[in-house]
Amino acid sequence: MNEQLFAYVTDGLAKGIKKEALEANLLKAGWQKEVVDQAFAQAGGSFPGSSTLSGIPQTAQGVVGAGNGSGLGSASVIPPGVSGWGWGPFLLTWIWGIAHKVWISLLIFIPFIGWIMWIMLGVKGREWAWRAQRWESVDHFNRVQRKWSMWGVILSVIPPFAILLIFMILVLFAGPSSLDTTPPPIY
Repeated sequence: MNEQLFAYVTDGLAKGIKKEALEANLLKAGWQKEVVDQAFAQAGGSFPGSSTLSGIPQTAQGVVGAGNGSGLGSASVIPPGVSGWGWGPFLLTWIWGIAHKVWISLLIFIPFIGWIMWIMLGVKGREWAWRAQRWESVDHFNRVQRKWSMWGVILSVIPPFAILLIFMILVLFAGPSSLDTTPPPIY
């Protein structure tokens, strides 16, 4: 029995998520039916039958994050499409981390560890964000992460080019007298 799977099932049931929603999410994430059934059997007895998740906001489309496994911490099952390199967490580090409640991103400020954390945010940041917050769907998650990536690139590329452009303008429009370092002739 996979401990992560068992923790996901027991945590989800404790939060009032219907067994059917948990099971559908696990099967969609690639777990085999026999293994999922075994996890529910090991979790034991009664399953809450409520139609909503406690403490999770409702939308017109239904329950936000119902059954997709996001926001359950270490018990979250990472579905296909969530893992992978994240330019948003890599380029915006601690700002991205605070916005996504990924507090480990603040290690970026510790000397030497910061360099390692910078790379780890690029590699694992997307998974950490999936586990830290509830998301409507994988598509919603990916839309949000694309926006963070876009802003990360914009804020990382535009300022250096703007500084270079300003420097070039100052050099080009500065009069030759300001660049000439030879002393004036004596008569």
